[in-house]
This record gives sequence, C-alpha cells and structure tokens, in this order.
Amino acid sequence: MNEASPPDWLVQEAILAPVAAQLLTPGTELRVREDWIQVIRDHAPHPSMNEVVFSRLFEAEADEVIDDTIARYASIPTSFKWSVPQGSGPDDLGDRLRARGLHGWMARAMSCRTDSATEGPDATDVSDDPDAYAVTSAAGWDIAGGALDEYGEGLRWAAQTGRFGLFLADDGAGAAAVVRSGRVGLLMGAVVLPEHRGRGHYASLLRTRLRWLADRGVDHAVTLAREATSAPILQAQGFDTLFRYEVFQWDPPAG
Repeated sequence: MNEASPPDWLVQEAILAPVAAQLLTPGTELRVREDWIQVIRDHAPHPSMNEVVFSRLFEAEADEVIDDTIARYASIPTSFKWSVPQGSGPDDLGDRLRARGLHGWMARAMSCRTDSATEGPDATDVSDDPDAYAVTSAAGWDIAGGALDEYGEGLRWAAQTGRFGLFLADDGAGAAAVVRSGRVGLLMGAVVLPEHRGRGHYASLLRTRLRWLADRGVDHAVTLAREATSAPILQAQGFDTLFRYEVFQWDPPAG
C-alpha cells in the first residue's frame, strides 16, 4: 500500500471504528452524527471512557461548541480526550483546543492485512471470561474505582455481542482486544505490564488478533497508535500509516 494515498474507504473505516469499540453500558451517552461523534459517561470519570471521537465544526460555532463540551465534562467532573483525525474542522481546531489548556500528543491511524500475521506462539482467547481480561487490562491502563466497575460491566456486554475478541498474554502478562467494525477489525487496548516487557508478549497479542479476524473473513485491521510508543512497533510489524493526527486531553483543575 502507498502510505501517501491509502484507499478512501479504509481511511473512513479507521475514523469510524472507535464507534464500534464503545462499551455500551446503561447510562452511556453516545452521540453520533455525520459531523460529530462523542461519548459521555457521567458515572465513569476516566479519559478512556469519555471522548470526542470526531468533530467537524463550522468556524462560527466552533468556540461555543468547544466551551460547551468542556463544561459538560467538567460537570462530571472527568478528564476527557478530544481526537482530531483527518476530516476534522475547522482547520485550526487543534489550536483552539490548546488555547483552552488541553494538552496533546501525536497519533497515527494504521492498517495491515490480516493475512500478514507472523508465526509464533498465540495469546490466550478469554472472550468468554471478560472479568479475567479486565484485571490485566485495568492494571495496565490504570483504571480503578467506579471507572473499573463500568469497564467490567462494559466488557461483559461486549462478550455477549460476538463482535469482540479479548486476549491475555502468558496468564496475565498483557492484554489486548479487537472488535469487528464494518469492513475492518479495530485492534485496541494492547498493554503489557512493565515487569513483563521485552519478552515478545506484544507480538503474540498482535498476531493472535490478526488471525482471529482472518478466521472471520475480515481482510484488514486498523488501529490508532501513539506516535511515540506503539506506532514504531507496529510499523516494524508491517503496518502502513493511513494518516497522522493529534489527540488532546482536558483535565479538571486540581483541587
């Protein structure tokens, strides 16, 4: 695939895939329009569970919408993420978010064919035991308290849909998930606990999820990776970059 010009359909699948990844527990507010995708969980104050996934705003309304959105999450209160993938607007959306104190990092939407999985040991499929998955995943992503209860409930819901695959590496050394979304599968949540890194667990979790998708007739996998951490690893594993983008986070004032 030419990194400079990926197929339009694959780019669109990568932008929309986070919708399929939402753990739809009671009380989750998922707002989906052509120009706006947002998740609000009043009862789960954690940035991984509250996010503006996509926003294409008219310039004249942008400041008001941004301020109203920040105020909504501040009322919980919770940190939240605001992703600015390809197609977002206005063009200076990132600058407007920075001006309001949101801090950001670079990320990449990446993809590969599922038949590119390398040879090697598999991770363990625990799709029928979401509570076991939650223990390792929550430890890796620092999810605790009420957010952990919500996370566990969401995973139990996900396990019943048949669209999600949940995997553990070496009895809890790491965890990762995958969800079928449209024409692709979204790889997400990969984490290896610090004391187990450097032993091939990340690669094991990756190849197992690619095989899981291939076995279900899904030809392409996409993932959203941090530029500074996961993206170079995935590039070395054969993933192509669809587009680079910025992710921002807002945190409630201290005290």
